[in-house]
Amino acid sequence: MLTLGLAFVASIVSILALSAIMLCRSEISLQRRSAKGTIAWHKLQRKRRSYAKERMEERTRFDKNMSALDELFERSSIDSETHERYEKILQIGHERERLQTRTRFGFATN
Repeated sequence: MLTLGLAFVASIVSILALSAIMLCRSEISLQRRSAKGTIAWHKLQRKRRSYAKERMEERTRFDKNMSALDELFERSSIDSETHERYEKILQIGHERERLQTRTRFGFATN
């Protein structure tokens, strides 16, 4: 029974030692990463966050305009043909704005 307990403790110690070695290696590899690469990665992340924020704002504006248009239609302020035309105009404008944002942030593909 004592030998089983010692074997168990020894295995845990060896696992902890291996994990400590792996942790040290990963820290060393992180330190070896070039400063340029890290800076570029952070810039890209900032650009992605800005792009996502801008797209969210665009989508919010689009949804707000669509709901206002639907409300006008429900109140019979505009007829169905006018509603369809304005809806199409809003969709085209939203698509154009989305493409302009992608181009501005450098995510557009030609």
